[in-house]
Parts: sequence; structure tokens; C-alpha cells
Amino acid sequence: MNETGIRIRTTRSEPCIFCGDVGYDMKIVYSPEETVYWCHKLKAAKNDIVHANGSDYICISSKKQIDIGVFYLYKNYIPKDEWLARKKMKGGWYNKNGKSYDYPYVKKAQTDTINEPLSHKELDIRYRYLLNLLVLEDYHKEQLTEEWNGGIYDDLAEKILKRYPIRSLPPLDKVRFSGNMQMSNPSRKKIMQRMLEKFGGLKGIPGFYMRSGKYWNEQTEQERWTMVSIEGILFPCFDENGYLYRLRIRDDYPDMRIKPSSNVLFRNDSGILTHCYGNGKHNWYWRPDSDRAQEPILVYGNGKGEIELSKWGLPIIGKPNGKYKNISSESEKLEGGKIVNTMLHGTRSGSPYSLYGGDAKSYRIVIGTEGEKKGMVASIIKNVPVISLPGVWSFKSLFETGEDGKEPLIKSLKKRGMEIFVLCYDADKHENESVANAEAAFIKALYDEGVRPMTGEWSNKFDKGLDDILIMGLDFKLYVCNP
Repeated sequence: MNETGIRIRTTRSEPCIFCGDVGYDMKIVYSPEETVYWCHKLKAAKNDIVHANGSDYICISSKKQIDIGVFYLYKNYIPKDEWLARKKMKGGWYNKNGKSYDYPYVKKAQTDTINEPLSHKELDIRYRYLLNLLVLEDYHKEQLTEEWNGGIYDDLAEKILKRYPIRSLPPLDKVRFSGNMQMSNPSRKKIMQRMLEKFGGLKGIPGFYMRSGKYWNEQTEQERWTMVSIEGILFPCFDENGYLYRLRIRDDYPDMRIKPSSNVLFRNDSGILTHCYGNGKHNWYWRPDSDRAQEPILVYGNGKGEIELSKWGLPIIGKPNGKYKNISSESEKLEGGKIVNTMLHGTRSGSPYSLYGGDAKSYRIVIGTEGEKKGMVASIIKNVPVISLPGVWSFKSLFETGEDGKEPLIKSLKKRGMEIFVLCYDADKHENESVANAEAAFIKALYDEGVRPMTGEWSNKFDKGLDDILIMGLDFKLYVCNP
């Protein structure tokens, strides 16, 4: 096993082979025959054998502190003693103390096909122009209003929508017009025309890229520019200077975006639920067992079938996978020993934080939580600055140097007077080891920066999210964190 490898994040075209997730998990390619897989969902102990993707894999390390399993193809696996005897050296899977190897030398290859984003100031200009072209569709507004005005506040939705530019990103034109969808937003073609008329090329804007291939390579550059195909509700992300520098989206079809080895959405002892898209409609099929043909149970828009539907007409099959996503135009692929972006001139988004309520009069107390909606709700109801994170472990970006060498966000907030940082992760953190570990690591990082950390606590019998309890008129209790 070489000491260096290429780290590749999972994508929609190549999701995690164990759990089907996108973006969080990764594989490390040392050679075409030697690949290590990291999965944060598959629970396995060291030396356990698991079956995935038609092969057996052995768990070579279980990193409990970050809730990750590390797997290697079993048929290529060599136990520690045999490996050391063959190589007559120490390293690889194990360090000189015989402990599991943590891959300190893994590096991520870069090529010029993966572009860096424009400055926050330039992105602010472009994203605000894009959002001005869009509106929030009535069906999306109804969803948010039902959620935000469902507690003691009858005008919370109006306040949030007035303060923050939340919009709908329409589906692809071929889907929209083949299904005769009635929408207020302009077509994607019109949106791209307006963006290109205003800015010319769209390089450096996460979410935009140029189509490539035999047909598209013969078209003009203007015709090749496009935007990612995902559809749903767009939420703005702001930096400490108020620049709108990233977009996040609540996917209208979260489960349908995940493609493990097939389009399986849910399975249990009695069968599996699958999905496909055709003729402008989403179709779900139930396959009772492997010996019987699949049975159509629901065609979206054609009434209810034999499974329970949500209020928006989608099958209820458990928690959606990847419901909230970054607007990003990066799809990694290993090619010639390097990682390339298959989205030509596309740009990575990264894991953007957002500062809501940045114009608050006082920064003495700042709240931190996971999710843009929670951040917006808390900033309005509590009237304090709120940092929202796209994931519980993405807090590390708050302590990293910003664009053009600017100081980390935490240091910037301290200069504005921040003394207390209240961490409000979901109430299920007491049952979710990964969230609890992330909170502990976050608290330690705040102490190291000289910030006084506290946690906001509430019972999950009311609901697990910060926005849920605030909307109901409840509040969290403050707990001092000891170093």
C-alpha cells in the first residue's frame, strides 16, 4: 500500500457504496487495485466483514470519535503481521506503535478544471441579480408559511420572507414544459440568457457550468452555459460583511437524487421501493420479492397509491436523504491519476456558513445552529446574530482563515464584541453520537479561542430543532460548558 492516495468525495453519479450518501463519505484511491472507503453511516466493528457492491469488505478501523467506518476490499486485505513481514517496514495501515494508520499523507489532487469561486463581493452581485430574476412559487410559500406560522406567531413567515431573499429554483425546462407545470418563474433558458447578458461568462460562480459532449461542443459558448439541474427552495448564505456569497437549496425530491447501485429508495423484509423518472413524471414501484415483477404503486400527479403520502404527495419512506444541499457545480472524477471536475468550468461551493441577523445592535451573544431555516427563525425571534452551519462538523470553517487571508470568522465576531457563543444543536444529540462528538469538539475550539461557550438545551419531546421550539413559543435553557 502506498503512503499517499487521492481523496475523492462521493457524488450523485458515484455515491457511497455502503449507504448511498452523497458528499460526506469518500474513498481514497492508492492505485486501481487499492481503494479505501470511509462511511459515516455503516456501523461496523474492526475486522467485521460487510457485503456491498457485489464484493466483501473488511472494516480495518472504526473511528468512534467521528463516527466513521473505514473499509477495504477483503480479498486484497493482508493482516498486520503478514503485511509487516512482507514489506519488512512499518507504515501503511499501521504506524510504528502498531496503531491503526490515520492517513496523514492523503492528499487531494487538483487540476485547472476545478475553479475557485469569485470573491464574496463579486458573488454577491451575481447571486442577488439571479434572485431578482426569480420569485418564490406559491406552493413553496405555502409550505414555509404553514411551517413558520404554525405556532404562536401569525406573521413570522412574512417577516422572514421580507428580510431574506428566499426564492424558488424551477425545474429543467424539459421537465417543466412536458408536464405542463404552471409556474411564475421564467424558464431556465430565459434565466441563463439574462445572466449571460449581464455578466458574460459565469465562471467562478458555484452552481453554473458549461455543458460538454459531442453535441454541445459544436454549440456557442453562450448556449453551453447552464445551471445545476436540482429544483427547490433557495436559501441565501451571508458572510460577516453581509455579502450573499453562497446559495443552499431544499431539494423538492431529496430521495430521488440518491442513486446507490440502483434507484432503490427503501427496503425491508417484505420488499423494496424503487423510483424512476419518465414522460415528465416521477414513478414509484413496489417489488415484493426478487422473484416477482415490480408493481406500479404510484405515479406522481395521478392520485394516491397503496403507500402513505406526505402533504405534498410524496411517499413517506423515512427521513429524506440529502434534503438540503449546496448549490455547487463540482462533480469529481479520477482521471489519469488526478481529480477532474466533470462539470466544465464549474466551481465548488465548499461547506458555507451563514450569518443571519448580522445587523444586530449587539454581538455580545451569538447563537450557533445547523441549518439555514433554523438560523433565520432564531435571528428574527431572538433578535441576535445567528451562525448557521450546513453540517454539525462544518464548524471548523469558522476557525479557518477566510478569503484573501482574512481573519477567521470567530476572531471577527470577537472584535465586534462577542463574549458568549450559545451552541444549539438538535435535541437528539444525546442519542446521536456523531452530533454529540461534534458539539464537544466545537466547545473545545471555542475555549481555545477565548470564547465562553454555552449550550442551549430543551427536551426533544417538544421537537428536536431550535426553530421548532421557538415557533411554539418555547425557549431553550442555557448551560455553562466546562473546559
